[in-house]
Amino acid sequence: MGDWWKDATASPASAATSPCPGRRRTSCLRRGAGAARPAAWSLYISGTGLERDHERRSGRHLPAQDVVAAARGGAPTATAALDAYVDRLGRALALVVNLLDPDVIVLGGGLSNVGELYGRLPAAIAPRLFSDVFTTPIRPPAHGDSSGVRGAAWLWPPG
Repeated sequence: MGDWWKDATASPASAATSPCPGRRRTSCLRRGAGAARPAAWSLYISGTGLERDHERRSGRHLPAQDVVAAARGGAPTATAALDAYVDRLGRALALVVNLLDPDVIVLGGGLSNVGELYGRLPAAIAPRLFSDVFTTPIRPPAHGDSSGVRGAAWLWPPG
């Protein structure tokens, strides 16, 4: 197993908690309490984010996997929500690739089970890169969608 990349404060790298840039100044800002702080990517590139986006578009709440299933069936609002999710995730990953140039990108969480992401993300990432080529493999987690929990357990000090 390779080493995690760590920054100067020795914290594991995570783009998900970084503030997200939007197309408009308000596109990624929190609503309500704490509204002055920019929202983190994890509010948008997560199952919960997909659910919220679908609900905002349709007025109907669906679990993330049901949004994906509806998009596969051609439902317009589910398709639009999934397309926006891919766009946001592509922007976030392009930032990571531009800064760190990783050897591999491993998706995590429940949406890492959505096979279409692995085919669609390269096209969402490549136009946002400084480089003219994008060959970084995007892979599902080796231990399934609970790999993040396993990784967190490795960070816990022994004893």
